[in-house]
Amino acid sequence: MPGLSLLSTLVVTLLLGACALSPYQPQWGAKSSSLLDEQLAKVSAEVARAPADERVLIYLGFAMNSQSKAFQGDVLLGQKTFGALNPHFASVVLSDELQTSELTYPFATQATVEKTFTEVGKLVKGRRAAAVVLISTHGDVDFLSINIAKRYFQPIRPFELATWLDELGETPTLVILSACYSGSFINALKSPNRVIFTAAAADRSSFGCTFESRNTYFVETLLGSDFSGQLMLQPWFAQTRKAIDAKEKSLGLSPPSNPQASILGGTASWMTVQTLLGK
Repeated sequence: MPGLSLLSTLVVTLLLGACALSPYQPQWGAKSSSLLDEQLAKVSAEVARAPADERVLIYLGFAMNSQSKAFQGDVLLGQKTFGALNPHFASVVLSDELQTSELTYPFATQATVEKTFTEVGKLVKGRRAAAVVLISTHGDVDFLSINIAKRYFQPIRPFELATWLDELGETPTLVILSACYSGSFINALKSPNRVIFTAAAADRSSFGCTFESRNTYFVETLLGSDFSGQLMLQPWFAQTRKAIDAKEKSLGLSPPSNPQASILGGTASWMTVQTLLGK
């Protein structure tokens, strides 16, 4: 019976992939562009509305792979969690979760991700702002996968993501990468204004991304019930890593994912999440 269940799941997944929406289909490519423009307009409106002396928090979430529901789940959990930290909050969510009848979010492709950073970079220039960038997908060394409707697109490499992040200027930015081998991105992304958390070391897989998963283990733990804006950055990451290690050991997952972090440096490691991202 377990074998039949697995086979049935595989057949359903393949059928969904065959009829799923794609940016190659003109109707849905146009719809995706419209949805992205709508979200960017809301960000612009919130930036204009926020008092100049108060920080606006902008959340950019990218779920970039149709092979698991966990990736969109991660991005939406991040949107909800960080949205509670600052009343001047705006977000852009791009997602490649399988859609078969209606497009809910813009597609996450190299072009749409780049456009998001470029346009948001213009909006935060000269403004008191902070940003959270959460990317959830499958990955490999120096490689973040983009898969839409079970079809692979050009992936994102470290130098590309670093270039796009530079569009945000000196805006304090929390970067969360939930993907296998995501630690391989840290050196390219390091900057005095960035906190970087990755789900795995440069040579390790991460876990929790089967097709029906709600969230990856890393994001579920990082932003779970123990999260608080009063957590300091270094202890927050340390308790996440400890919990991940315990979970993987209890499930017999080996080698451990070994999450990695780059946290500004010096005393900033003891800054609270609220101080970094709040108004």
